Amino acid sequence: RVGKTRLIMSTTREVEEQLSEMALGDEVVAATQFVPEDVSSSDEDDEEDDDQQAKPATAPTKVTTTPPDKDVQPVAAAGAATTAAATAAAAAAAAAAVSSSTTKENQTKLGQSRALQSNKSAEAQPETDRSSAFARPSDPLPQNLEQLPEVMPLLKSKDPEDVYRAVFYLRKLLVVEPNPPIDRVITTGCVPVLVALLARPDASPRLQFEIIWVLTNISSGTSEHTRVVVESGAIPLLVRLCGSKSEDVCEQAVWALGNVAGDNVYARDYVTHCGGLQAIVAVASKSHARMTMTRTSAWALSNLCRGKPAPPLDAVTSVVPLAVRLLHVNDAEVKRDALWTLRYLSESAEFAASLIRQGLVPVILQLLVHPSMAVQTLALRIVGNLVMGDDATTQVVLNAGVLPVLAQVLKSRKHIIRKEALWTLSNITAGTQQQVDAVMNANLIPSVIMSMNDDSGDIAKEATWVVSNALSTRIPERVQYLVAQGVVPALVHQLGARDARQIQVALDALHSVLSAGQRLAATQGAAENRYAVYVEECGGLDKIAELQNHSSTLVYNKAHGILSAYFEVDEDDEPVDDAPKFDAPGGGFAFGDGDNNGGGGFRFS
Repeated sequence: RVGKTRLIMSTTREVEEQLSEMALGDEVVAATQFVPEDVSSSDEDDEEDDDQQAKPATAPTKVTTTPPDKDVQPVAAAGAATTAAATAAAAAAAAAAVSSSTTKENQTKLGQSRALQSNKSAEAQPETDRSSAFARPSDPLPQNLEQLPEVMPLLKSKDPEDVYRAVFYLRKLLVVEPNPPIDRVITTGCVPVLVALLARPDASPRLQFEIIWVLTNISSGTSEHTRVVVESGAIPLLVRLCGSKSEDVCEQAVWALGNVAGDNVYARDYVTHCGGLQAIVAVASKSHARMTMTRTSAWALSNLCRGKPAPPLDAVTSVVPLAVRLLHVNDAEVKRDALWTLRYLSESAEFAASLIRQGLVPVILQLLVHPSMAVQTLALRIVGNLVMGDDATTQVVLNAGVLPVLAQVLKSRKHIIRKEALWTLSNITAGTQQQVDAVMNANLIPSVIMSMNDDSGDIAKEATWVVSNALSTRIPERVQYLVAQGVVPALVHQLGARDARQIQVALDALHSVLSAGQRLAATQGAAENRYAVYVEECGGLDKIAELQNHSSTLVYNKAHGILSAYFEVDEDDEPVDDAPKFDAPGGGFAFGDGDNNGGGGFRFS
């Protein structure tokens, strides 16, 4: 899964309006040699809705990720992690645990990363782009690489102003768009020196602020760049500085930790191991913090909850009530990042019960009709993740009144909104008979069938899944209701889809209809299967026959099986391997498709 990345220009953030499905490569960040062992790519989703690349910034970068399977490292207490002994032990453990893999340069950040960039309109003025109270040098060094060789001597100067001017110069270099010279800065060997300066007890807040800004923008680059920051020993210092009395320093430290945590799960877990998660939770929990602090903390928390394998439940227990509380903050950016956090947590079944206990469901249902599409889409995905769980969790969501809200959402003009709503419905109709009946009683089926007829692509595909799951039990009354709503011509229409999987789902649904019709005819002593007649009248027989020429073996087998079971056709053609087999007593048709969950199965979108 490829993560979303977000570029921060001064204090404004680019907002993604669609969900991103994340695809992970094998990149890794080092925590004193963060190199994973036996890393396999985790690219399990069919679609990527919104892929963006991480970009450098003039303010720190933010990153979030979804990485491959890997054992999660133990979480240490924040206090212990800040000691030299604990840091050395953690670094050694990290190096030993992840010592066999390579990283790729210029890979997409595994999450949402933000780089701090100065506002162009503010560049003509003194440094006011981040509303910092710190004074800037009256004669800043030029923004060019010619002065770079002079940085190291200045950093080692005994004159605090020389040191500050050098750090300020480095920061100015790293806010250059679009390609800040991160490699050139690292090559000077300044990163360990900057970390040593940050560790000095007599370091002034304004110097700490500039140093952390430099480290933040370095970690907004590639995984190799982030590795340099981690291996320098900066993480425990940044955790400690989250408790700084200076709000500028505190916020910048949170931002830097968010960038590192967003690079991949190993970096994420190392930040948590060093106490970073709890430190950021403490910052985000402050009731009187300035809004930019709350925004940055909410974003950093989303990076610390993102990725697969998910963080241990005990490590993020305190995050759930905080994220739910942040949903009530009257700020769109905070609300979105809290939703991202809850979306990541809702992907893991073990977190579902905790989310429900915290009263998440009623709050999320209100956000399904939020005016912001970004908020609405995230809320839909959270609901979809919850109903993808067990039947009891699905029932909690149904009891909270999700179906009337989904009926309203299905009227949206936004493609992604309708798609997510239909995906959510498809997982509800994959539940118990009572849950399927609830969908029908809510009068949602007409809207679903309308989407099958009027829409194309993934919306029609999701709608087809809804009715296929609903039909899978072949209960006569349910089938009769769906047929009366026009499901047969809608399914026949889907047989012309380009996507072979969509055709297979439509054939499964038609098979359920025809099987129910066959049983109904036997019960009533009728001479013919009236549903088979209806399929033929809708042009379905010809389309099914044509599908015997389809390039997909599974499509051919399903089409051939339907023709053989329910229609009088020539038997010249024999089905190939994996052809459907007849069930015993009712002459029903069992579709032997290893690729299909047979209806009623949960799908991961």
